[in-house]
Amino acid sequence: MTKGTHWLRGVLTMRVCLAMGVLAISFQGAASETLAMIQVPREALRYQAEFRRIQGAGSPQSMEKLFNMGERVRKAFLSRRNRALLEAARVEAMTDPRAQTALDKLVENLTHRRPGYRIAQGAELFYDDADADVYLALAEQHGQEIDRDFFTRYQASFPRGESWPAHEEQQTDISSCTRYGSPEFVGHHARWQGFLTKHPRGFYADKARTYLANHFDVTRRCSCDSKAATLTGLETLELALQPGKLKDSVATEIRQRTGDPDNKAYYYRYDGRCQAG
Repeated sequence: MTKGTHWLRGVLTMRVCLAMGVLAISFQGAASETLAMIQVPREALRYQAEFRRIQGAGSPQSMEKLFNMGERVRKAFLSRRNRALLEAARVEAMTDPRAQTALDKLVENLTHRRPGYRIAQGAELFYDDADADVYLALAEQHGQEIDRDFFTRYQASFPRGESWPAHEEQQTDISSCTRYGSPEFVGHHARWQGFLTKHPRGFYADKARTYLANHFDVTRRCSCDSKAATLTGLETLELALQPGKLKDSVATEIRQRTGDPDNKAYYYRYDGRCQAG
């Protein structure tokens, strides 16, 4: 591809992106053409403006709209198309320092446009999560009571971002074990159920329901703890639940783990076989 053709492709890419309601980031002189095709939602600028508005306000402001916007931008940025492009750029960066520089520039640019979110490059994946510390600090200084209630719980459940809840221990970029025997495992449910009792409607409530729904995943077979500690944690959670599908699922999990004396279907870190099951 000639230099002129490369320039024309960049112009066309920018025009297409703008027509689709997204922002194109310029990579003049960048080693990777792939990154020029990353689509950044135009709403990222509106999010940035809303964050700065709340930050400069002299009276308590609602942050629910801000977090809603941030989550929409996050999901759009991590679309299947963008993930494929990011993966291609990451592979290129393994052998080309210029591509890594361009990749770092993209992350820096997006971080600047979206205060309160952080992008991390793993060995296999990119993570894009709300920063619990930043959001809680903003809520304490400029938010309303519901904002403080939400982000106090958020920081306790997701201190490293939603990719890795407090009751999950990362093993690889794509796998983790569950800390069934930890206070965080049972506390997660009580924390968000308590929020819903107090604030049953709105975007925060929808997120709380999602956190509860994702809390107990019967497909997770790897425990960070011993079998005894795992069963104790599950039994404690079962006692805390109201009758329903979730309580039934936990009871089934307890029976299945108890009925697996040789640990063939489930894994525990302390038996030396803990891995993605």
